[in-house]
Amino acid sequence: MAGEITQEAIALALGGAGIGAGGAIIAQIIGGILTAKREKRKAASDRELWEFEAEAKRRDRSIDEKIEVFAAILSVSESLITVIHLEPIFGEQPLSTLRTKLSELQSHVQKLSILVPELFEHADGVFQRCNVMVMITSRSHFLSDRENLHTEINPAHHEADESIKIARAAFQAYVSHKPIPPATNN
Repeated sequence: MAGEITQEAIALALGGAGIGAGGAIIAQIIGGILTAKREKRKAASDRELWEFEAEAKRRDRSIDEKIEVFAAILSVSESLITVIHLEPIFGEQPLSTLRTKLSELQSHVQKLSILVPELFEHADGVFQRCNVMVMITSRSHFLSDRENLHTEINPAHHEADESIKIARAAFQAYVSHKPIPPATNN
C-alpha cells in the first residue's frame, strides 16, 4: 500500500524526532555548561580588572596627597626664606608671622613623615634650616647691633636653599621610582 502510513514508519519518525530532540536538549545542556564556564572566567577577569583599577586609583590619590604635602613644604619654606632674606631687620614682618609659618612648615613635615617616612630626613632638613633662620632673625630683633645679622643670615639662607634643592631632588626621585639621594645637609 503505497499511500498508507505504517506503524513502522510512525515508529521511525517518532524515533528520529526523539533522537533529534534529545540531541538538541543535549546540545543545549552542553552549551549551557560551556557558557557558564566562560561567564565565570569573565566574571573573575572583570573582578581582577576592577581590583587593579581600584588599587591604581588609590595609589594615584595617595601620590596626589604626597605631592600636595611636599609642595606645601616647599612653598612655605621658600616664602619663609624669602621674607627673612628680604627683610632681615624686621621692618614690617612681625616675629609671630614667622613663627606661624614655621609651625605650618613643621605640621607639613610631620604629615610627610607619616605619608613618606623615607623623605622625612630631607623635609626635616628644610625645617631645621628655616628654624635657624627664624632664630637668627628673632635674636637680632632684640639686639641693638643688627649689622651682624647679614653675616649670619646669608650663610643660613644659602644652607636653607641647598636643603630645599636636595629635598626637591629626593621627592622627584621618589615620584619617579628612582633611588632617593641622601640628605647630606643634616
